[in-house]
Amino acid sequence: MTPTRPPRHAAAPLKLALGSLVALGASAGLALSVGLRVEPLPVPTSVHLVGGLPGALGCADAGPCDACRLLPAPLAAGWLDGLPPTARRYLAPQHLPAFSATLEVPAGRHQFHVRTFGRDGEWVSGAGGWLDGDAFTLDLDAPRRVTFRFSPVTRWVADDVRQPLAIATGTFQRALGCERDWQDDCLQTWLQDADGDGRYTLQTRLVPVGQHEVRPAVAPAVGPVTVTPFQVLRRYEQLRFVWTRASTRVVVEFPERPATGGASPGAPAL
Repeated sequence: MTPTRPPRHAAAPLKLALGSLVALGASAGLALSVGLRVEPLPVPTSVHLVGGLPGALGCADAGPCDACRLLPAPLAAGWLDGLPPTARRYLAPQHLPAFSATLEVPAGRHQFHVRTFGRDGEWVSGAGGWLDGDAFTLDLDAPRRVTFRFSPVTRWVADDVRQPLAIATGTFQRALGCERDWQDDCLQTWLQDADGDGRYTLQTRLVPVGQHEVRPAVAPAVGPVTVTPFQVLRRYEQLRFVWTRASTRVVVEFPERPATGGASPGAPAL
């Protein structure tokens, strides 16, 4: 039976086959739980760059090949062990691993999409997170190493030529699947500008209750950065990390808190 593709931004069934993350339910429920802009893709078993770029890298055609395969970022062993089943079902999928690869790309204009393969079929992500959207264009004046990154949660495709890599680093990262806190290269806390508005964000409910600190780790470096203290008042409180290119700090927003502050009345009792 030939798998079908959903229309642009349509909900897609979410199934997970990575480590201890298991069947997690409908993606529509997930979107309500974590406030995602688009519905996540079905969890990929493999991710490839396709289009004109693979041919420039030695692939036989524009289809997927190992030379253009993106690999999942590592997750800390047992990072979900402390979560109850309901939290795993609705919250952990927001932190599926990103995929990345660093490739030697020749000079010239290169166009590409990201194609994901999984148990539910295959999907092509284009500009703006659209399924089957416009191709990305990469212009290089000279050959160079380029790092490509893809999030199956937000469908964002990024590279280190067109965008900076921004990571929210701090005292909470192990709770989100990083191997350690203050880990500058952990894609589990990757700040993403999926909608192109200039705000690089990460939303989560998995930061533990208590006092925390966060700072941006940006490549290429933007100069001195500032540590921002913040406090999570209740378990599974929703927060949003926000960074912009003109800023030296990460702003922490709490969408569910009343304007006067206090605990978040909308946080779920999971």
